[in-house]
Amino acid sequence: MAERQRPGSADGLLFEILHIDFYRIPPLELAKLSVALNRRQRRGEAISFRKLIREKINTLQTSLFDPPVHENLAKAVNGLEQLITVGTDIAVGTLYQILMSQYGSRD
Repeated sequence: MAERQRPGSADGLLFEILHIDFYRIPPLELAKLSVALNRRQRRGEAISFRKLIREKINTLQTSLFDPPVHENLAKAVNGLEQLITVGTDIAVGTLYQILMSQYGSRD
């Protein structure tokens, strides 16, 4: 709800959600993004964690030393963006269908 009213206002929650084992995102990937966000904010840029991730996903790999965004991170963010777009009027069954279509069942 907070993201729909004020984009970027739930960065802390997004950071925590992306750490859930369900998404299988290596914590080091999230730590690297957090450091990059901190550096850019210290330079005075008004950027949110969500916007930074979206930039990284949409940026082409330009060198061998800048690896692309982890595949699971991209899938998780795209799924969460879809849920934000759908809104708060989503039924639990529909939410479950979206999650299963994005990630399938995990053992």
